[in-house]
Amino acid sequence: MSNNKALYFFVMIVGISFVSCGDLTSGGSDVNNKKELREQAFSFDGIKLISDSIDDGRSEETYNQMSYVVSPTSRILIRYEDLANRVDQVHTGKLPIRVRLTAIDTAAADIVRNHFHVCPITSNWMMLATWTSAHPFDRFGGRWSTPGGDFDSSGCVQSIALPEEVPDADSIAGDPNSDPTPAPTNPDPNPDPTPDPDPAPVADPLVIEFDIESWFLNYVKGRSINNGLMIKSDVSAQIVGDASGGSSPRIVWYQEISP
Repeated sequence: MSNNKALYFFVMIVGISFVSCGDLTSGGSDVNNKKELREQAFSFDGIKLISDSIDDGRSEETYNQMSYVVSPTSRILIRYEDLANRVDQVHTGKLPIRVRLTAIDTAAADIVRNHFHVCPITSNWMMLATWTSAHPFDRFGGRWSTPGGDFDSSGCVQSIALPEEVPDADSIAGDPNSDPTPAPTNPDPNPDPTPDPDPAPVADPLVIEFDIESWFLNYVKGRSINNGLMIKSDVSAQIVGDASGGSSPRIVWYQEISP
């Protein structure tokens, strides 16, 4: 009988312990539940040079090149075809969706930064586009309304400063339930010296980005229209092209990733 009583009290103690501890496999610290913002970068799958000196839309110098010259008489059409299927992945706000270009050298980078514009294209186009035509089928409205391409001038944007660091998604949104860090009750009179901070990453001076969030919200997400974007400039400069493996023109956004 005494053995049965001992076993009974043991089971009761174990049960109370589990109840008081709660579910050890769920919930957890808020830190572990924070969403991470992860950069997503994709090469544009449609990149096309149009120039007033090239009449043949099949010309090989208008696509799949190591570099392109953008000037008052030559522009680049870009489009990421799959963007409509990824609308819900794109984080908007303090870290906007962007176009990323790489200049060929520092002189070109200054021009890209100060003279290049990225503009919404307002007509559908094909890889056979030229300076005068969006596609070769004139019967079906193939010609641009204006030579050099149809674009929304009110939506043109210039370069932006690159973000120095990427906060997590919760810190961007703000947590109304978070409490300020309390001051220590018994501070150490001889604390360890503060270690030197890690050096901040140095941005590549040849990389320039353009905030295209307004275009994304108004055209792609708002109206399901993706005619892509135009890269134009009033001063000539050379940028890395789509034949480059690591520095081709790219569309970049941040996506929330749950831990």
